[in-house]
Amino acid sequence: MNYKQRAAEHLRELIDNEGINQRILAERVGITSQAVNRIIHGVDSVSVRTAVKVNGEFPAYSVAWVMGLTELKQEPLQTPLQCNEKFEDARACQFCGRRGTAMLRRMQVDAEDMRCFVECSMCHGRTGAYRSDSAARNAWEGMA
Repeated sequence: MNYKQRAAEHLRELIDNEGINQRILAERVGITSQAVNRIIHGVDSVSVRTAVKVNGEFPAYSVAWVMGLTELKQEPLQTPLQCNEKFEDARACQFCGRRGTAMLRRMQVDAEDMRCFVECSMCHGRTGAYRSDSAARNAWEGMA
């Protein structure tokens, strides 16, 4: 079984365990129902961004598990999202349009993989997950 098939199986399991349907999962995670359907049928893989969003809505399921990279729902090495640095951001957030403080955050996906992203302190809209702080900041600045 490849990671796409495993991710499809895992999302079906999440939907069953949480007592929701594909539409509700899509709404809560912020993707289309068609995207969820394509993942569940093994057509598309789960992006890191989508996996982070799923983990944010359903913390019992690790990013690596959602992506089909492991069979462990919660990896022992996974740490919760941590605020590592706040910075004032004069630009309006592309998600909510408000100005305020952005947060550079880091998440340990597994023993060898740390992901970084910038999150709006008002609406919690996020950049994608990147391997370095500077790449996450550059993505945030490019979104304005």
